[in-house]
Amino acid sequence: MVHVGSKALAAEHRALTRGRGVMTALTVVSLLLWAAFTMQLANGGGRITLAQETIFAPSTATAAAIATMLTVLWTVQYWSRSWAHRRLSGTVWQIPGSDGPVWTANLVRSYGEGLTRRDSETLGCICLEEAERHDMDEGPEWTAGTISADDYCPVHGIDAVNALDHGAFRDLARANWLWDASSALPQREADTPYSGAALLAFAGHAFRGIPVFMEANNVDAVSRFVEPAVELTREERGGPLQWIEPEFLPPAEHGVLDVIDLAPVGLAGSAIRYRHGRAWHRL
Repeated sequence: MVHVGSKALAAEHRALTRGRGVMTALTVVSLLLWAAFTMQLANGGGRITLAQETIFAPSTATAAAIATMLTVLWTVQYWSRSWAHRRLSGTVWQIPGSDGPVWTANLVRSYGEGLTRRDSETLGCICLEEAERHDMDEGPEWTAGTISADDYCPVHGIDAVNALDHGAFRDLARANWLWDASSALPQREADTPYSGAALLAFAGHAFRGIPVFMEANNVDAVSRFVEPAVELTREERGGPLQWIEPEFLPPAEHGVLDVIDLAPVGLAGSAIRYRHGRAWHRL
């Protein structure tokens, strides 16, 4: 029995009800236009004429017909999505790798520099304050539940990363803020790059499923606002999700501080720390 978390359920409900307001509005507009056309036709004695003195305007019927067609299209799309979802509601599809019919950001390996809301509430952290200062109009955008860690934060900055002893670094090695934005996070030696990723209620193109992560018998989304997976064309499959090594490497002038073997905590590869940059993961 799989337990679905509240954020995944909220994202699922949001995806299912999307377009319902538009469908309702189109239905109302369509009915009003047909009612107006009927009244105009009645006032004209049941005769349709293009004479200037008649109050009937052909544009009313044209607009009503267009609104009706749009209503039918939206209604078919809405109910087909609901029907497809109902058949597979509660079904969780594990994602074995990157080849497949859909794409979602949650199927891509995580990369560094991200800071979670919980981490941003740590005493002394200035990352959220700096993010708000840089984006004064709307505040920081929590992409996939994270913001960028500030380089000069006394808790999550570059100096804080380099001040950790090897044991403390290993204990925190899965934390995004330790790593450079272009460095993939280390994986456990038994993991595949996409282990834990799944789709909730995937039903083909009618309902593309909510990206979730699995832990034991629990699944949940990173946010209640996560979008459904994106359907890929046959030509796109096997391409967009393949990670390519970054074209740039840490600048040589940063200087290597040290190398930390991650094997003692069951992680593959090593962490290379730089004096003026965040750590990079190397297999």
